[in-house]
Amino acid sequence: MTSKKHARILSPLAFILLITFVMNAMIPVVLADPSYTVKTRTSLDSTSMTTQRALVRSSNGTLHCVYSKYDILQASIQVYYAYSEDGGVTWNEELVADPNTVNQFWPCIAIDSNDDVHVVWAGFGWGVNFDFTNIQYRMRTPSGGWQAQEGVTDVDADQAMPSIAIDSNDNVHIAWSGYGWGINTDYKNIQYRMRTSDGWQVQEGVTDNDTSDQFYPCIAIDSNDNVHVVWDGWGWGTYPDGVSNIHYRMRASSGWQAQEEVTDKDVDQDSASIAIDSKDNVHVVWHGLGWGTNPNVANIQYRMRTPSGGWQAREGLTDLPFAYGQNFPILIWSMHPTSSTVRTNVPESGYALVYSGQDEGGWKVVYLYSSDLKWGTKEAPVGDFTVLLWIGLGVAALVIVTVLIVKRRKVIT
Repeated sequence: MTSKKHARILSPLAFILLITFVMNAMIPVVLADPSYTVKTRTSLDSTSMTTQRALVRSSNGTLHCVYSKYDILQASIQVYYAYSEDGGVTWNEELVADPNTVNQFWPCIAIDSNDDVHVVWAGFGWGVNFDFTNIQYRMRTPSGGWQAQEGVTDVDADQAMPSIAIDSNDNVHIAWSGYGWGINTDYKNIQYRMRTSDGWQVQEGVTDNDTSDQFYPCIAIDSNDNVHVVWDGWGWGTYPDGVSNIHYRMRASSGWQAQEEVTDKDVDQDSASIAIDSKDNVHVVWHGLGWGTNPNVANIQYRMRTPSGGWQAREGLTDLPFAYGQNFPILIWSMHPTSSTVRTNVPESGYALVYSGQDEGGWKVVYLYSSDLKWGTKEAPVGDFTVLLWIGLGVAALVIVTVLIVKRRKVIT
């Protein structure tokens, strides 16, 4: 039988164990992937048809997001930009394109070493070939606001789904899907163009498939300024007919390297987004059928490619049974800016993305990051309430244990 003296001695220890148990039990709740709503009353397509960055982070921690939505005043779909200075809790919104009463689609965002924001999209109503969607570009500086709009393409065939990245020298790299290029002009193929200080360089073909369309390119650049592109398309692998799969290709200083398959599945895999971490590992997310416990619903999938080991095993990030699933994930990535030698948009570990999700209230744009996300040497921020809760628990535990120890000593003496 335990004596009263032993009971008094064990009480502080038991309390410490209890506090430890409670705090450990809370960790999965506190550190579970958090999310905030950027904008409600959007649509399934608000982050779709892009598959690339809709989210970047500037050197001071400000988040920048682009998306499309129906504009009541212009009676058309327009491209919007929003920024958040409080970690994604609240957002301020601006119209990107010059006033235009025809539809604009597929916005994508990047940021350079000066915290200038670069946006590309495709839309009607520009240039000589205004009846076709062509690729548009615009830059926003911290001090000067939106600069003049530029046309990346002006051809008499639809160009769509642009993706943008900026290299270590602030050169702009854009990939998109379009008709009218190469030998197979009747099929959409993946195209590429770079903008240097001398202006826009010649267009290059990433693919020239002669049987099927290629869609949704996404572009990123590694520490050696190699260009990495993923996309989805038919006409490849074991299932070439009627099924889209995810594909990858790299452009080194010597030119475009061999194409690689990220997936080769008998059901559709769509809308791949790419990011590269500080170790030059390639991260790809997409939405696809045929996985997890809800194979008939599109859910978010993930795969990593390491420089030494190649493609690693696929993982499912969501496995939800909603009628329309989770769609169009877009990873955060940008080579810039650099703050105290840390590239703040190149995660050291973990991931951050936005996607179109559904709950009881309908469609919304969701911001999601993993519990192990690190921006350089800094942990991903947690909410103020969580920080105060941890501090409060720590102080309370210290006070109670101190009081119990003092009481035990008084009884013993």
